[in-house]
Amino acid sequence: MNTLREFEDIDLKDLKEDKVKLAAVERYFQRAIETVLDISSMIISQEGLGKPDEYRETIEKLGEEEILPEEFAERFADIAGFRNILVHQYSEIDVRKVHQNLTQNLDDFDVFAKHIAEWLED
Repeated sequence: MNTLREFEDIDLKDLKEDKVKLAAVERYFQRAIETVLDISSMIISQEGLGKPDEYRETIEKLGEEEILPEEFAERFADIAGFRNILVHQYSEIDVRKVHQNLTQNLDDFDVFAKHIAEWLED
């Protein structure tokens, strides 16, 4: 996450023009999102909460089970769709969406980590 924060002040024009920075941001987002999904899947498996059919359902399930605040989980689950675009739809990646997530949504990863840490302490 700290690596993504190094890019959070880049403006949209610079991100569009610098393909190396764009590729780095996309890859770091992919890794961060997959970490969230892996942690969510491990908790679901360990707690015997079933097997979600889609990535976004892993985050939603944590909300349903009050491991994450439900409202946050519903909103943050959209990040799974962003991961799918990054991984599978290279030609359809909207640089504006990458920039939006970079400049407006990085704190969601910290919120996720905070709630997971609190749940683990209980």
